[in-house]
Amino acid sequence: MDMNRDGKAIGKKALFCEPRPDKRVKCTLCPRYCNIPPGGVAFCFARENRDGTLYNRVWGRPTAVHVDPIEKKPLFHFLPGTDVLSIGTAGCNLGCRFCQNWDLSRAGEVQRGAVVMPPEAVVETALRYGCPSIAFTYNEPTILAEYVMDTAAIARREGIKTVMVTNGYISREAIPAVYENVDAANVDLKAFDDRFYRKQAYGRLQPVLDALVVLKTMGVWIEITTLLIPGL
Repeated sequence: MDMNRDGKAIGKKALFCEPRPDKRVKCTLCPRYCNIPPGGVAFCFARENRDGTLYNRVWGRPTAVHVDPIEKKPLFHFLPGTDVLSIGTAGCNLGCRFCQNWDLSRAGEVQRGAVVMPPEAVVETALRYGCPSIAFTYNEPTILAEYVMDTAAIARREGIKTVMVTNGYISREAIPAVYENVDAANVDLKAFDDRFYRKQAYGRLQPVLDALVVLKTMGVWIEITTLLIPGL
């Protein structure tokens, strides 16, 4: 974790990246494969090129922390009737025109309103409130990959489950590492039409379908949410 002059977390060196000429960095975490120039950020706002090194700048800096019923995620067949500690930051790797959390998902100022909460503190908070699971939710957790991985590893040692509430827009090569200690996922399959994904979400359908197959083969508990928009 890197710190600023005030001793606050400002991110962590990112995994899932390849250096490019002129200090550009290619992010390989999601199917966008953003080619980020020095000083630039990825489409998701969460991953920043600092002088040729990619950083996850929302690591340990959630903007939303809440205890929810697990059914609100929504997961109806995974630890039913229990509470879950919900964690979210700013940023997203899709650009859904219908997003209900747009103030978080498209927030470029990812540190605004954030609190310092490293993985150990997340797990401690879950234990304190009697939550048998932690959910990365509210915004897209794929872009938090390193934060999720670090937290989930500690949570598993403490007997706490980890949940991803995700759009499923992740590269195939990143899935095994990101989901190594993740127990369940609610995947938002927004439509079964690539044209919809391209026009309404600025993404593609196939990577989401691929992710569902890989997660199933890994043994991750999966529940699927399908959005209904009248006229679309």
